[in-house]
Amino acid sequence: MPDVPLLSTVVLNWNREDLLRTTVDSYLATVSVPYELAIVDNASTDGSRAYIESVCAGRRNHRAILLPTNTGGEGLNVGLAECRGRFLQVSENDLEYLPGWDRELLSKFETFPELGQLSPFSPFHQVELGEVWTDRAGIAETRDGATLYWALYNVTSSCLIRREVWERGVRWQAHGTKAYWSPDDGAFSREVKRAGYRVAWNDRYVVVNWGHNVKEMARRMEYYLNNAEGKQYLGVDRLRQALADHGCEVVTAPDGRWTVEQRVPPAQSRAAERTALWREWIGRLGEAVAELSAVVPAGATYLLVDDEQFGAELLPGRRALPFIEADGSYAGAPADDAAAVRELERMRSQGARQIVFMWPCFWWLDHYAGLREHLRTRYACVSDTARASVFDLTAVRTTAGGGAC
Repeated sequence: MPDVPLLSTVVLNWNREDLLRTTVDSYLATVSVPYELAIVDNASTDGSRAYIESVCAGRRNHRAILLPTNTGGEGLNVGLAECRGRFLQVSENDLEYLPGWDRELLSKFETFPELGQLSPFSPFHQVELGEVWTDRAGIAETRDGATLYWALYNVTSSCLIRREVWERGVRWQAHGTKAYWSPDDGAFSREVKRAGYRVAWNDRYVVVNWGHNVKEMARRMEYYLNNAEGKQYLGVDRLRQALADHGCEVVTAPDGRWTVEQRVPPAQSRAAERTALWREWIGRLGEAVAELSAVVPAGATYLLVDDEQFGAELLPGRRALPFIEADGSYAGAPADDAAAVRELERMRSQGARQIVFMWPCFWWLDHYAGLREHLRTRYACVSDTARASVFDLTAVRTTAGGGAC
């Protein structure tokens, strides 16, 4: 039996031959560990299949998997089912791999044994290179000189996973419209976590994300508009707003096609300002987590006031409920003080032990003066820093003076 490769990579493609060439050519030029490569094509009609067959012909460790219909992200499962590697990789067809990417990512799995899924991106998108995306929440950790960011939500569909994740039954699903059917990265990361592993971002980009780059969008804007329309969390209006935030505008070219023009230099855009601020926030977040872990007991249920900036996985081993909530989801800021106090007491009666105000939401304690006074006169303030304020809801005070929060 041939030697088992260290890395098995599955590239998913649909009708973007030029980008596929960049992805595969850069992968082959930089991969430095024993590998096997499978390219899954979702019934492309643009010439991709001829290129895929040429790349795979005569190579025992390359496989062309040409599907008769477009199955979107589920096509990844077909390729992964044939993989033998110790680590499995999923790659979209719009990346450019940079030298050293494979050893850097694989080494993180050795350093962090609880790691199940790792993105080749960092939480801070590359505004300066024209990447039109968003920044993500993560908690930095460094061990033995290696750093990653534990993801508080999901990571990208392009990622590395341990083989054990696949063996525990985690599979890819598709979302979007049938015309623009893509992998559901949110669902996949949730399943990785349910399987008992953690999900993370790398601490830097080891690829170029051409699929979200304004230069690429300018070439085929209609594709991106249609793709955005098929994603419930995005939509055309949000895509246009994201472009505007990055200093770009969708315009009609002389030939009648939609295209994108850069109106403001990327470094001067609103997105660049937000990314710089987000870097500061993520540094502050790590300090906040250390502080909160000392005052929110393991296993406790607590109320989290963060306007959905950081999410329910902020404190591992604790259960966070958004405040205020409806059916387990964030329901927005309360209408007034009475509504805030009513929800606080309802959720306290159902087992919430603390309420945590993260620094982006310190304004709550000014705007909702009645809520603030209710907390200060009835409950102890057990932590009050520049990053978070925490009230203990487990014991009702009979006198005023709950603390300095």
